[in-house]
Amino acid sequence: RKLERPARATLVFGLLANAGLWLLGTHAAESFLINRLSAAHPIPSDEETARIDVVVVLSGGFVDAPQPAYDQLDAWTTARVVQGVRTFFESDARLLVVSGRWARAGGSRPGDDPARMANMMKELAAALGVPEERIVVEPNARTTREHPPELRRLGVVRPDDTLGVVTSSWHLPRAVRE
Repeated sequence: RKLERPARATLVFGLLANAGLWLLGTHAAESFLINRLSAAHPIPSDEETARIDVVVVLSGGFVDAPQPAYDQLDAWTTARVVQGVRTFFESDARLLVVSGRWARAGGSRPGDDPARMANMMKELAAALGVPEERIVVEPNARTTREHPPELRRLGVVRPDDTLGVVTSSWHLPRAVRE
């Protein structure tokens, strides 16, 4: 009551903002948002999956450790590769394409390999049972816009092929548009 009107309004706004951020951080809000996104892009039916000729897995992120031996795919990229492999086997696709270019956040250093992330995605897919000769590495696309031209440049996709794109729910609309 001792605060003046603008200070009270600022305090109330701050408390409401904090409560809103807390609410968004709860499991219930997360589940709600994920379900909304997943409903917009449902899992393909068995018939749709059977028509897939090439499964394309778009990378998520990469954990760049202080020592290269500890570098790893982040949880999102790992989950995408696992889903891509599952779709590959369910569809009996001809190829699994893993696409991702790694770039160090602070700029590259001598010896950095931009294909590192895509190669690690390939290693994971092979470890999950995909024959190496059926895995294609596309390490040049740095953005969503660059994925289709780089895929075309590889020459592994035919004009009549049906692609199965594996990415996150929020990224899928943009990936399909590109």
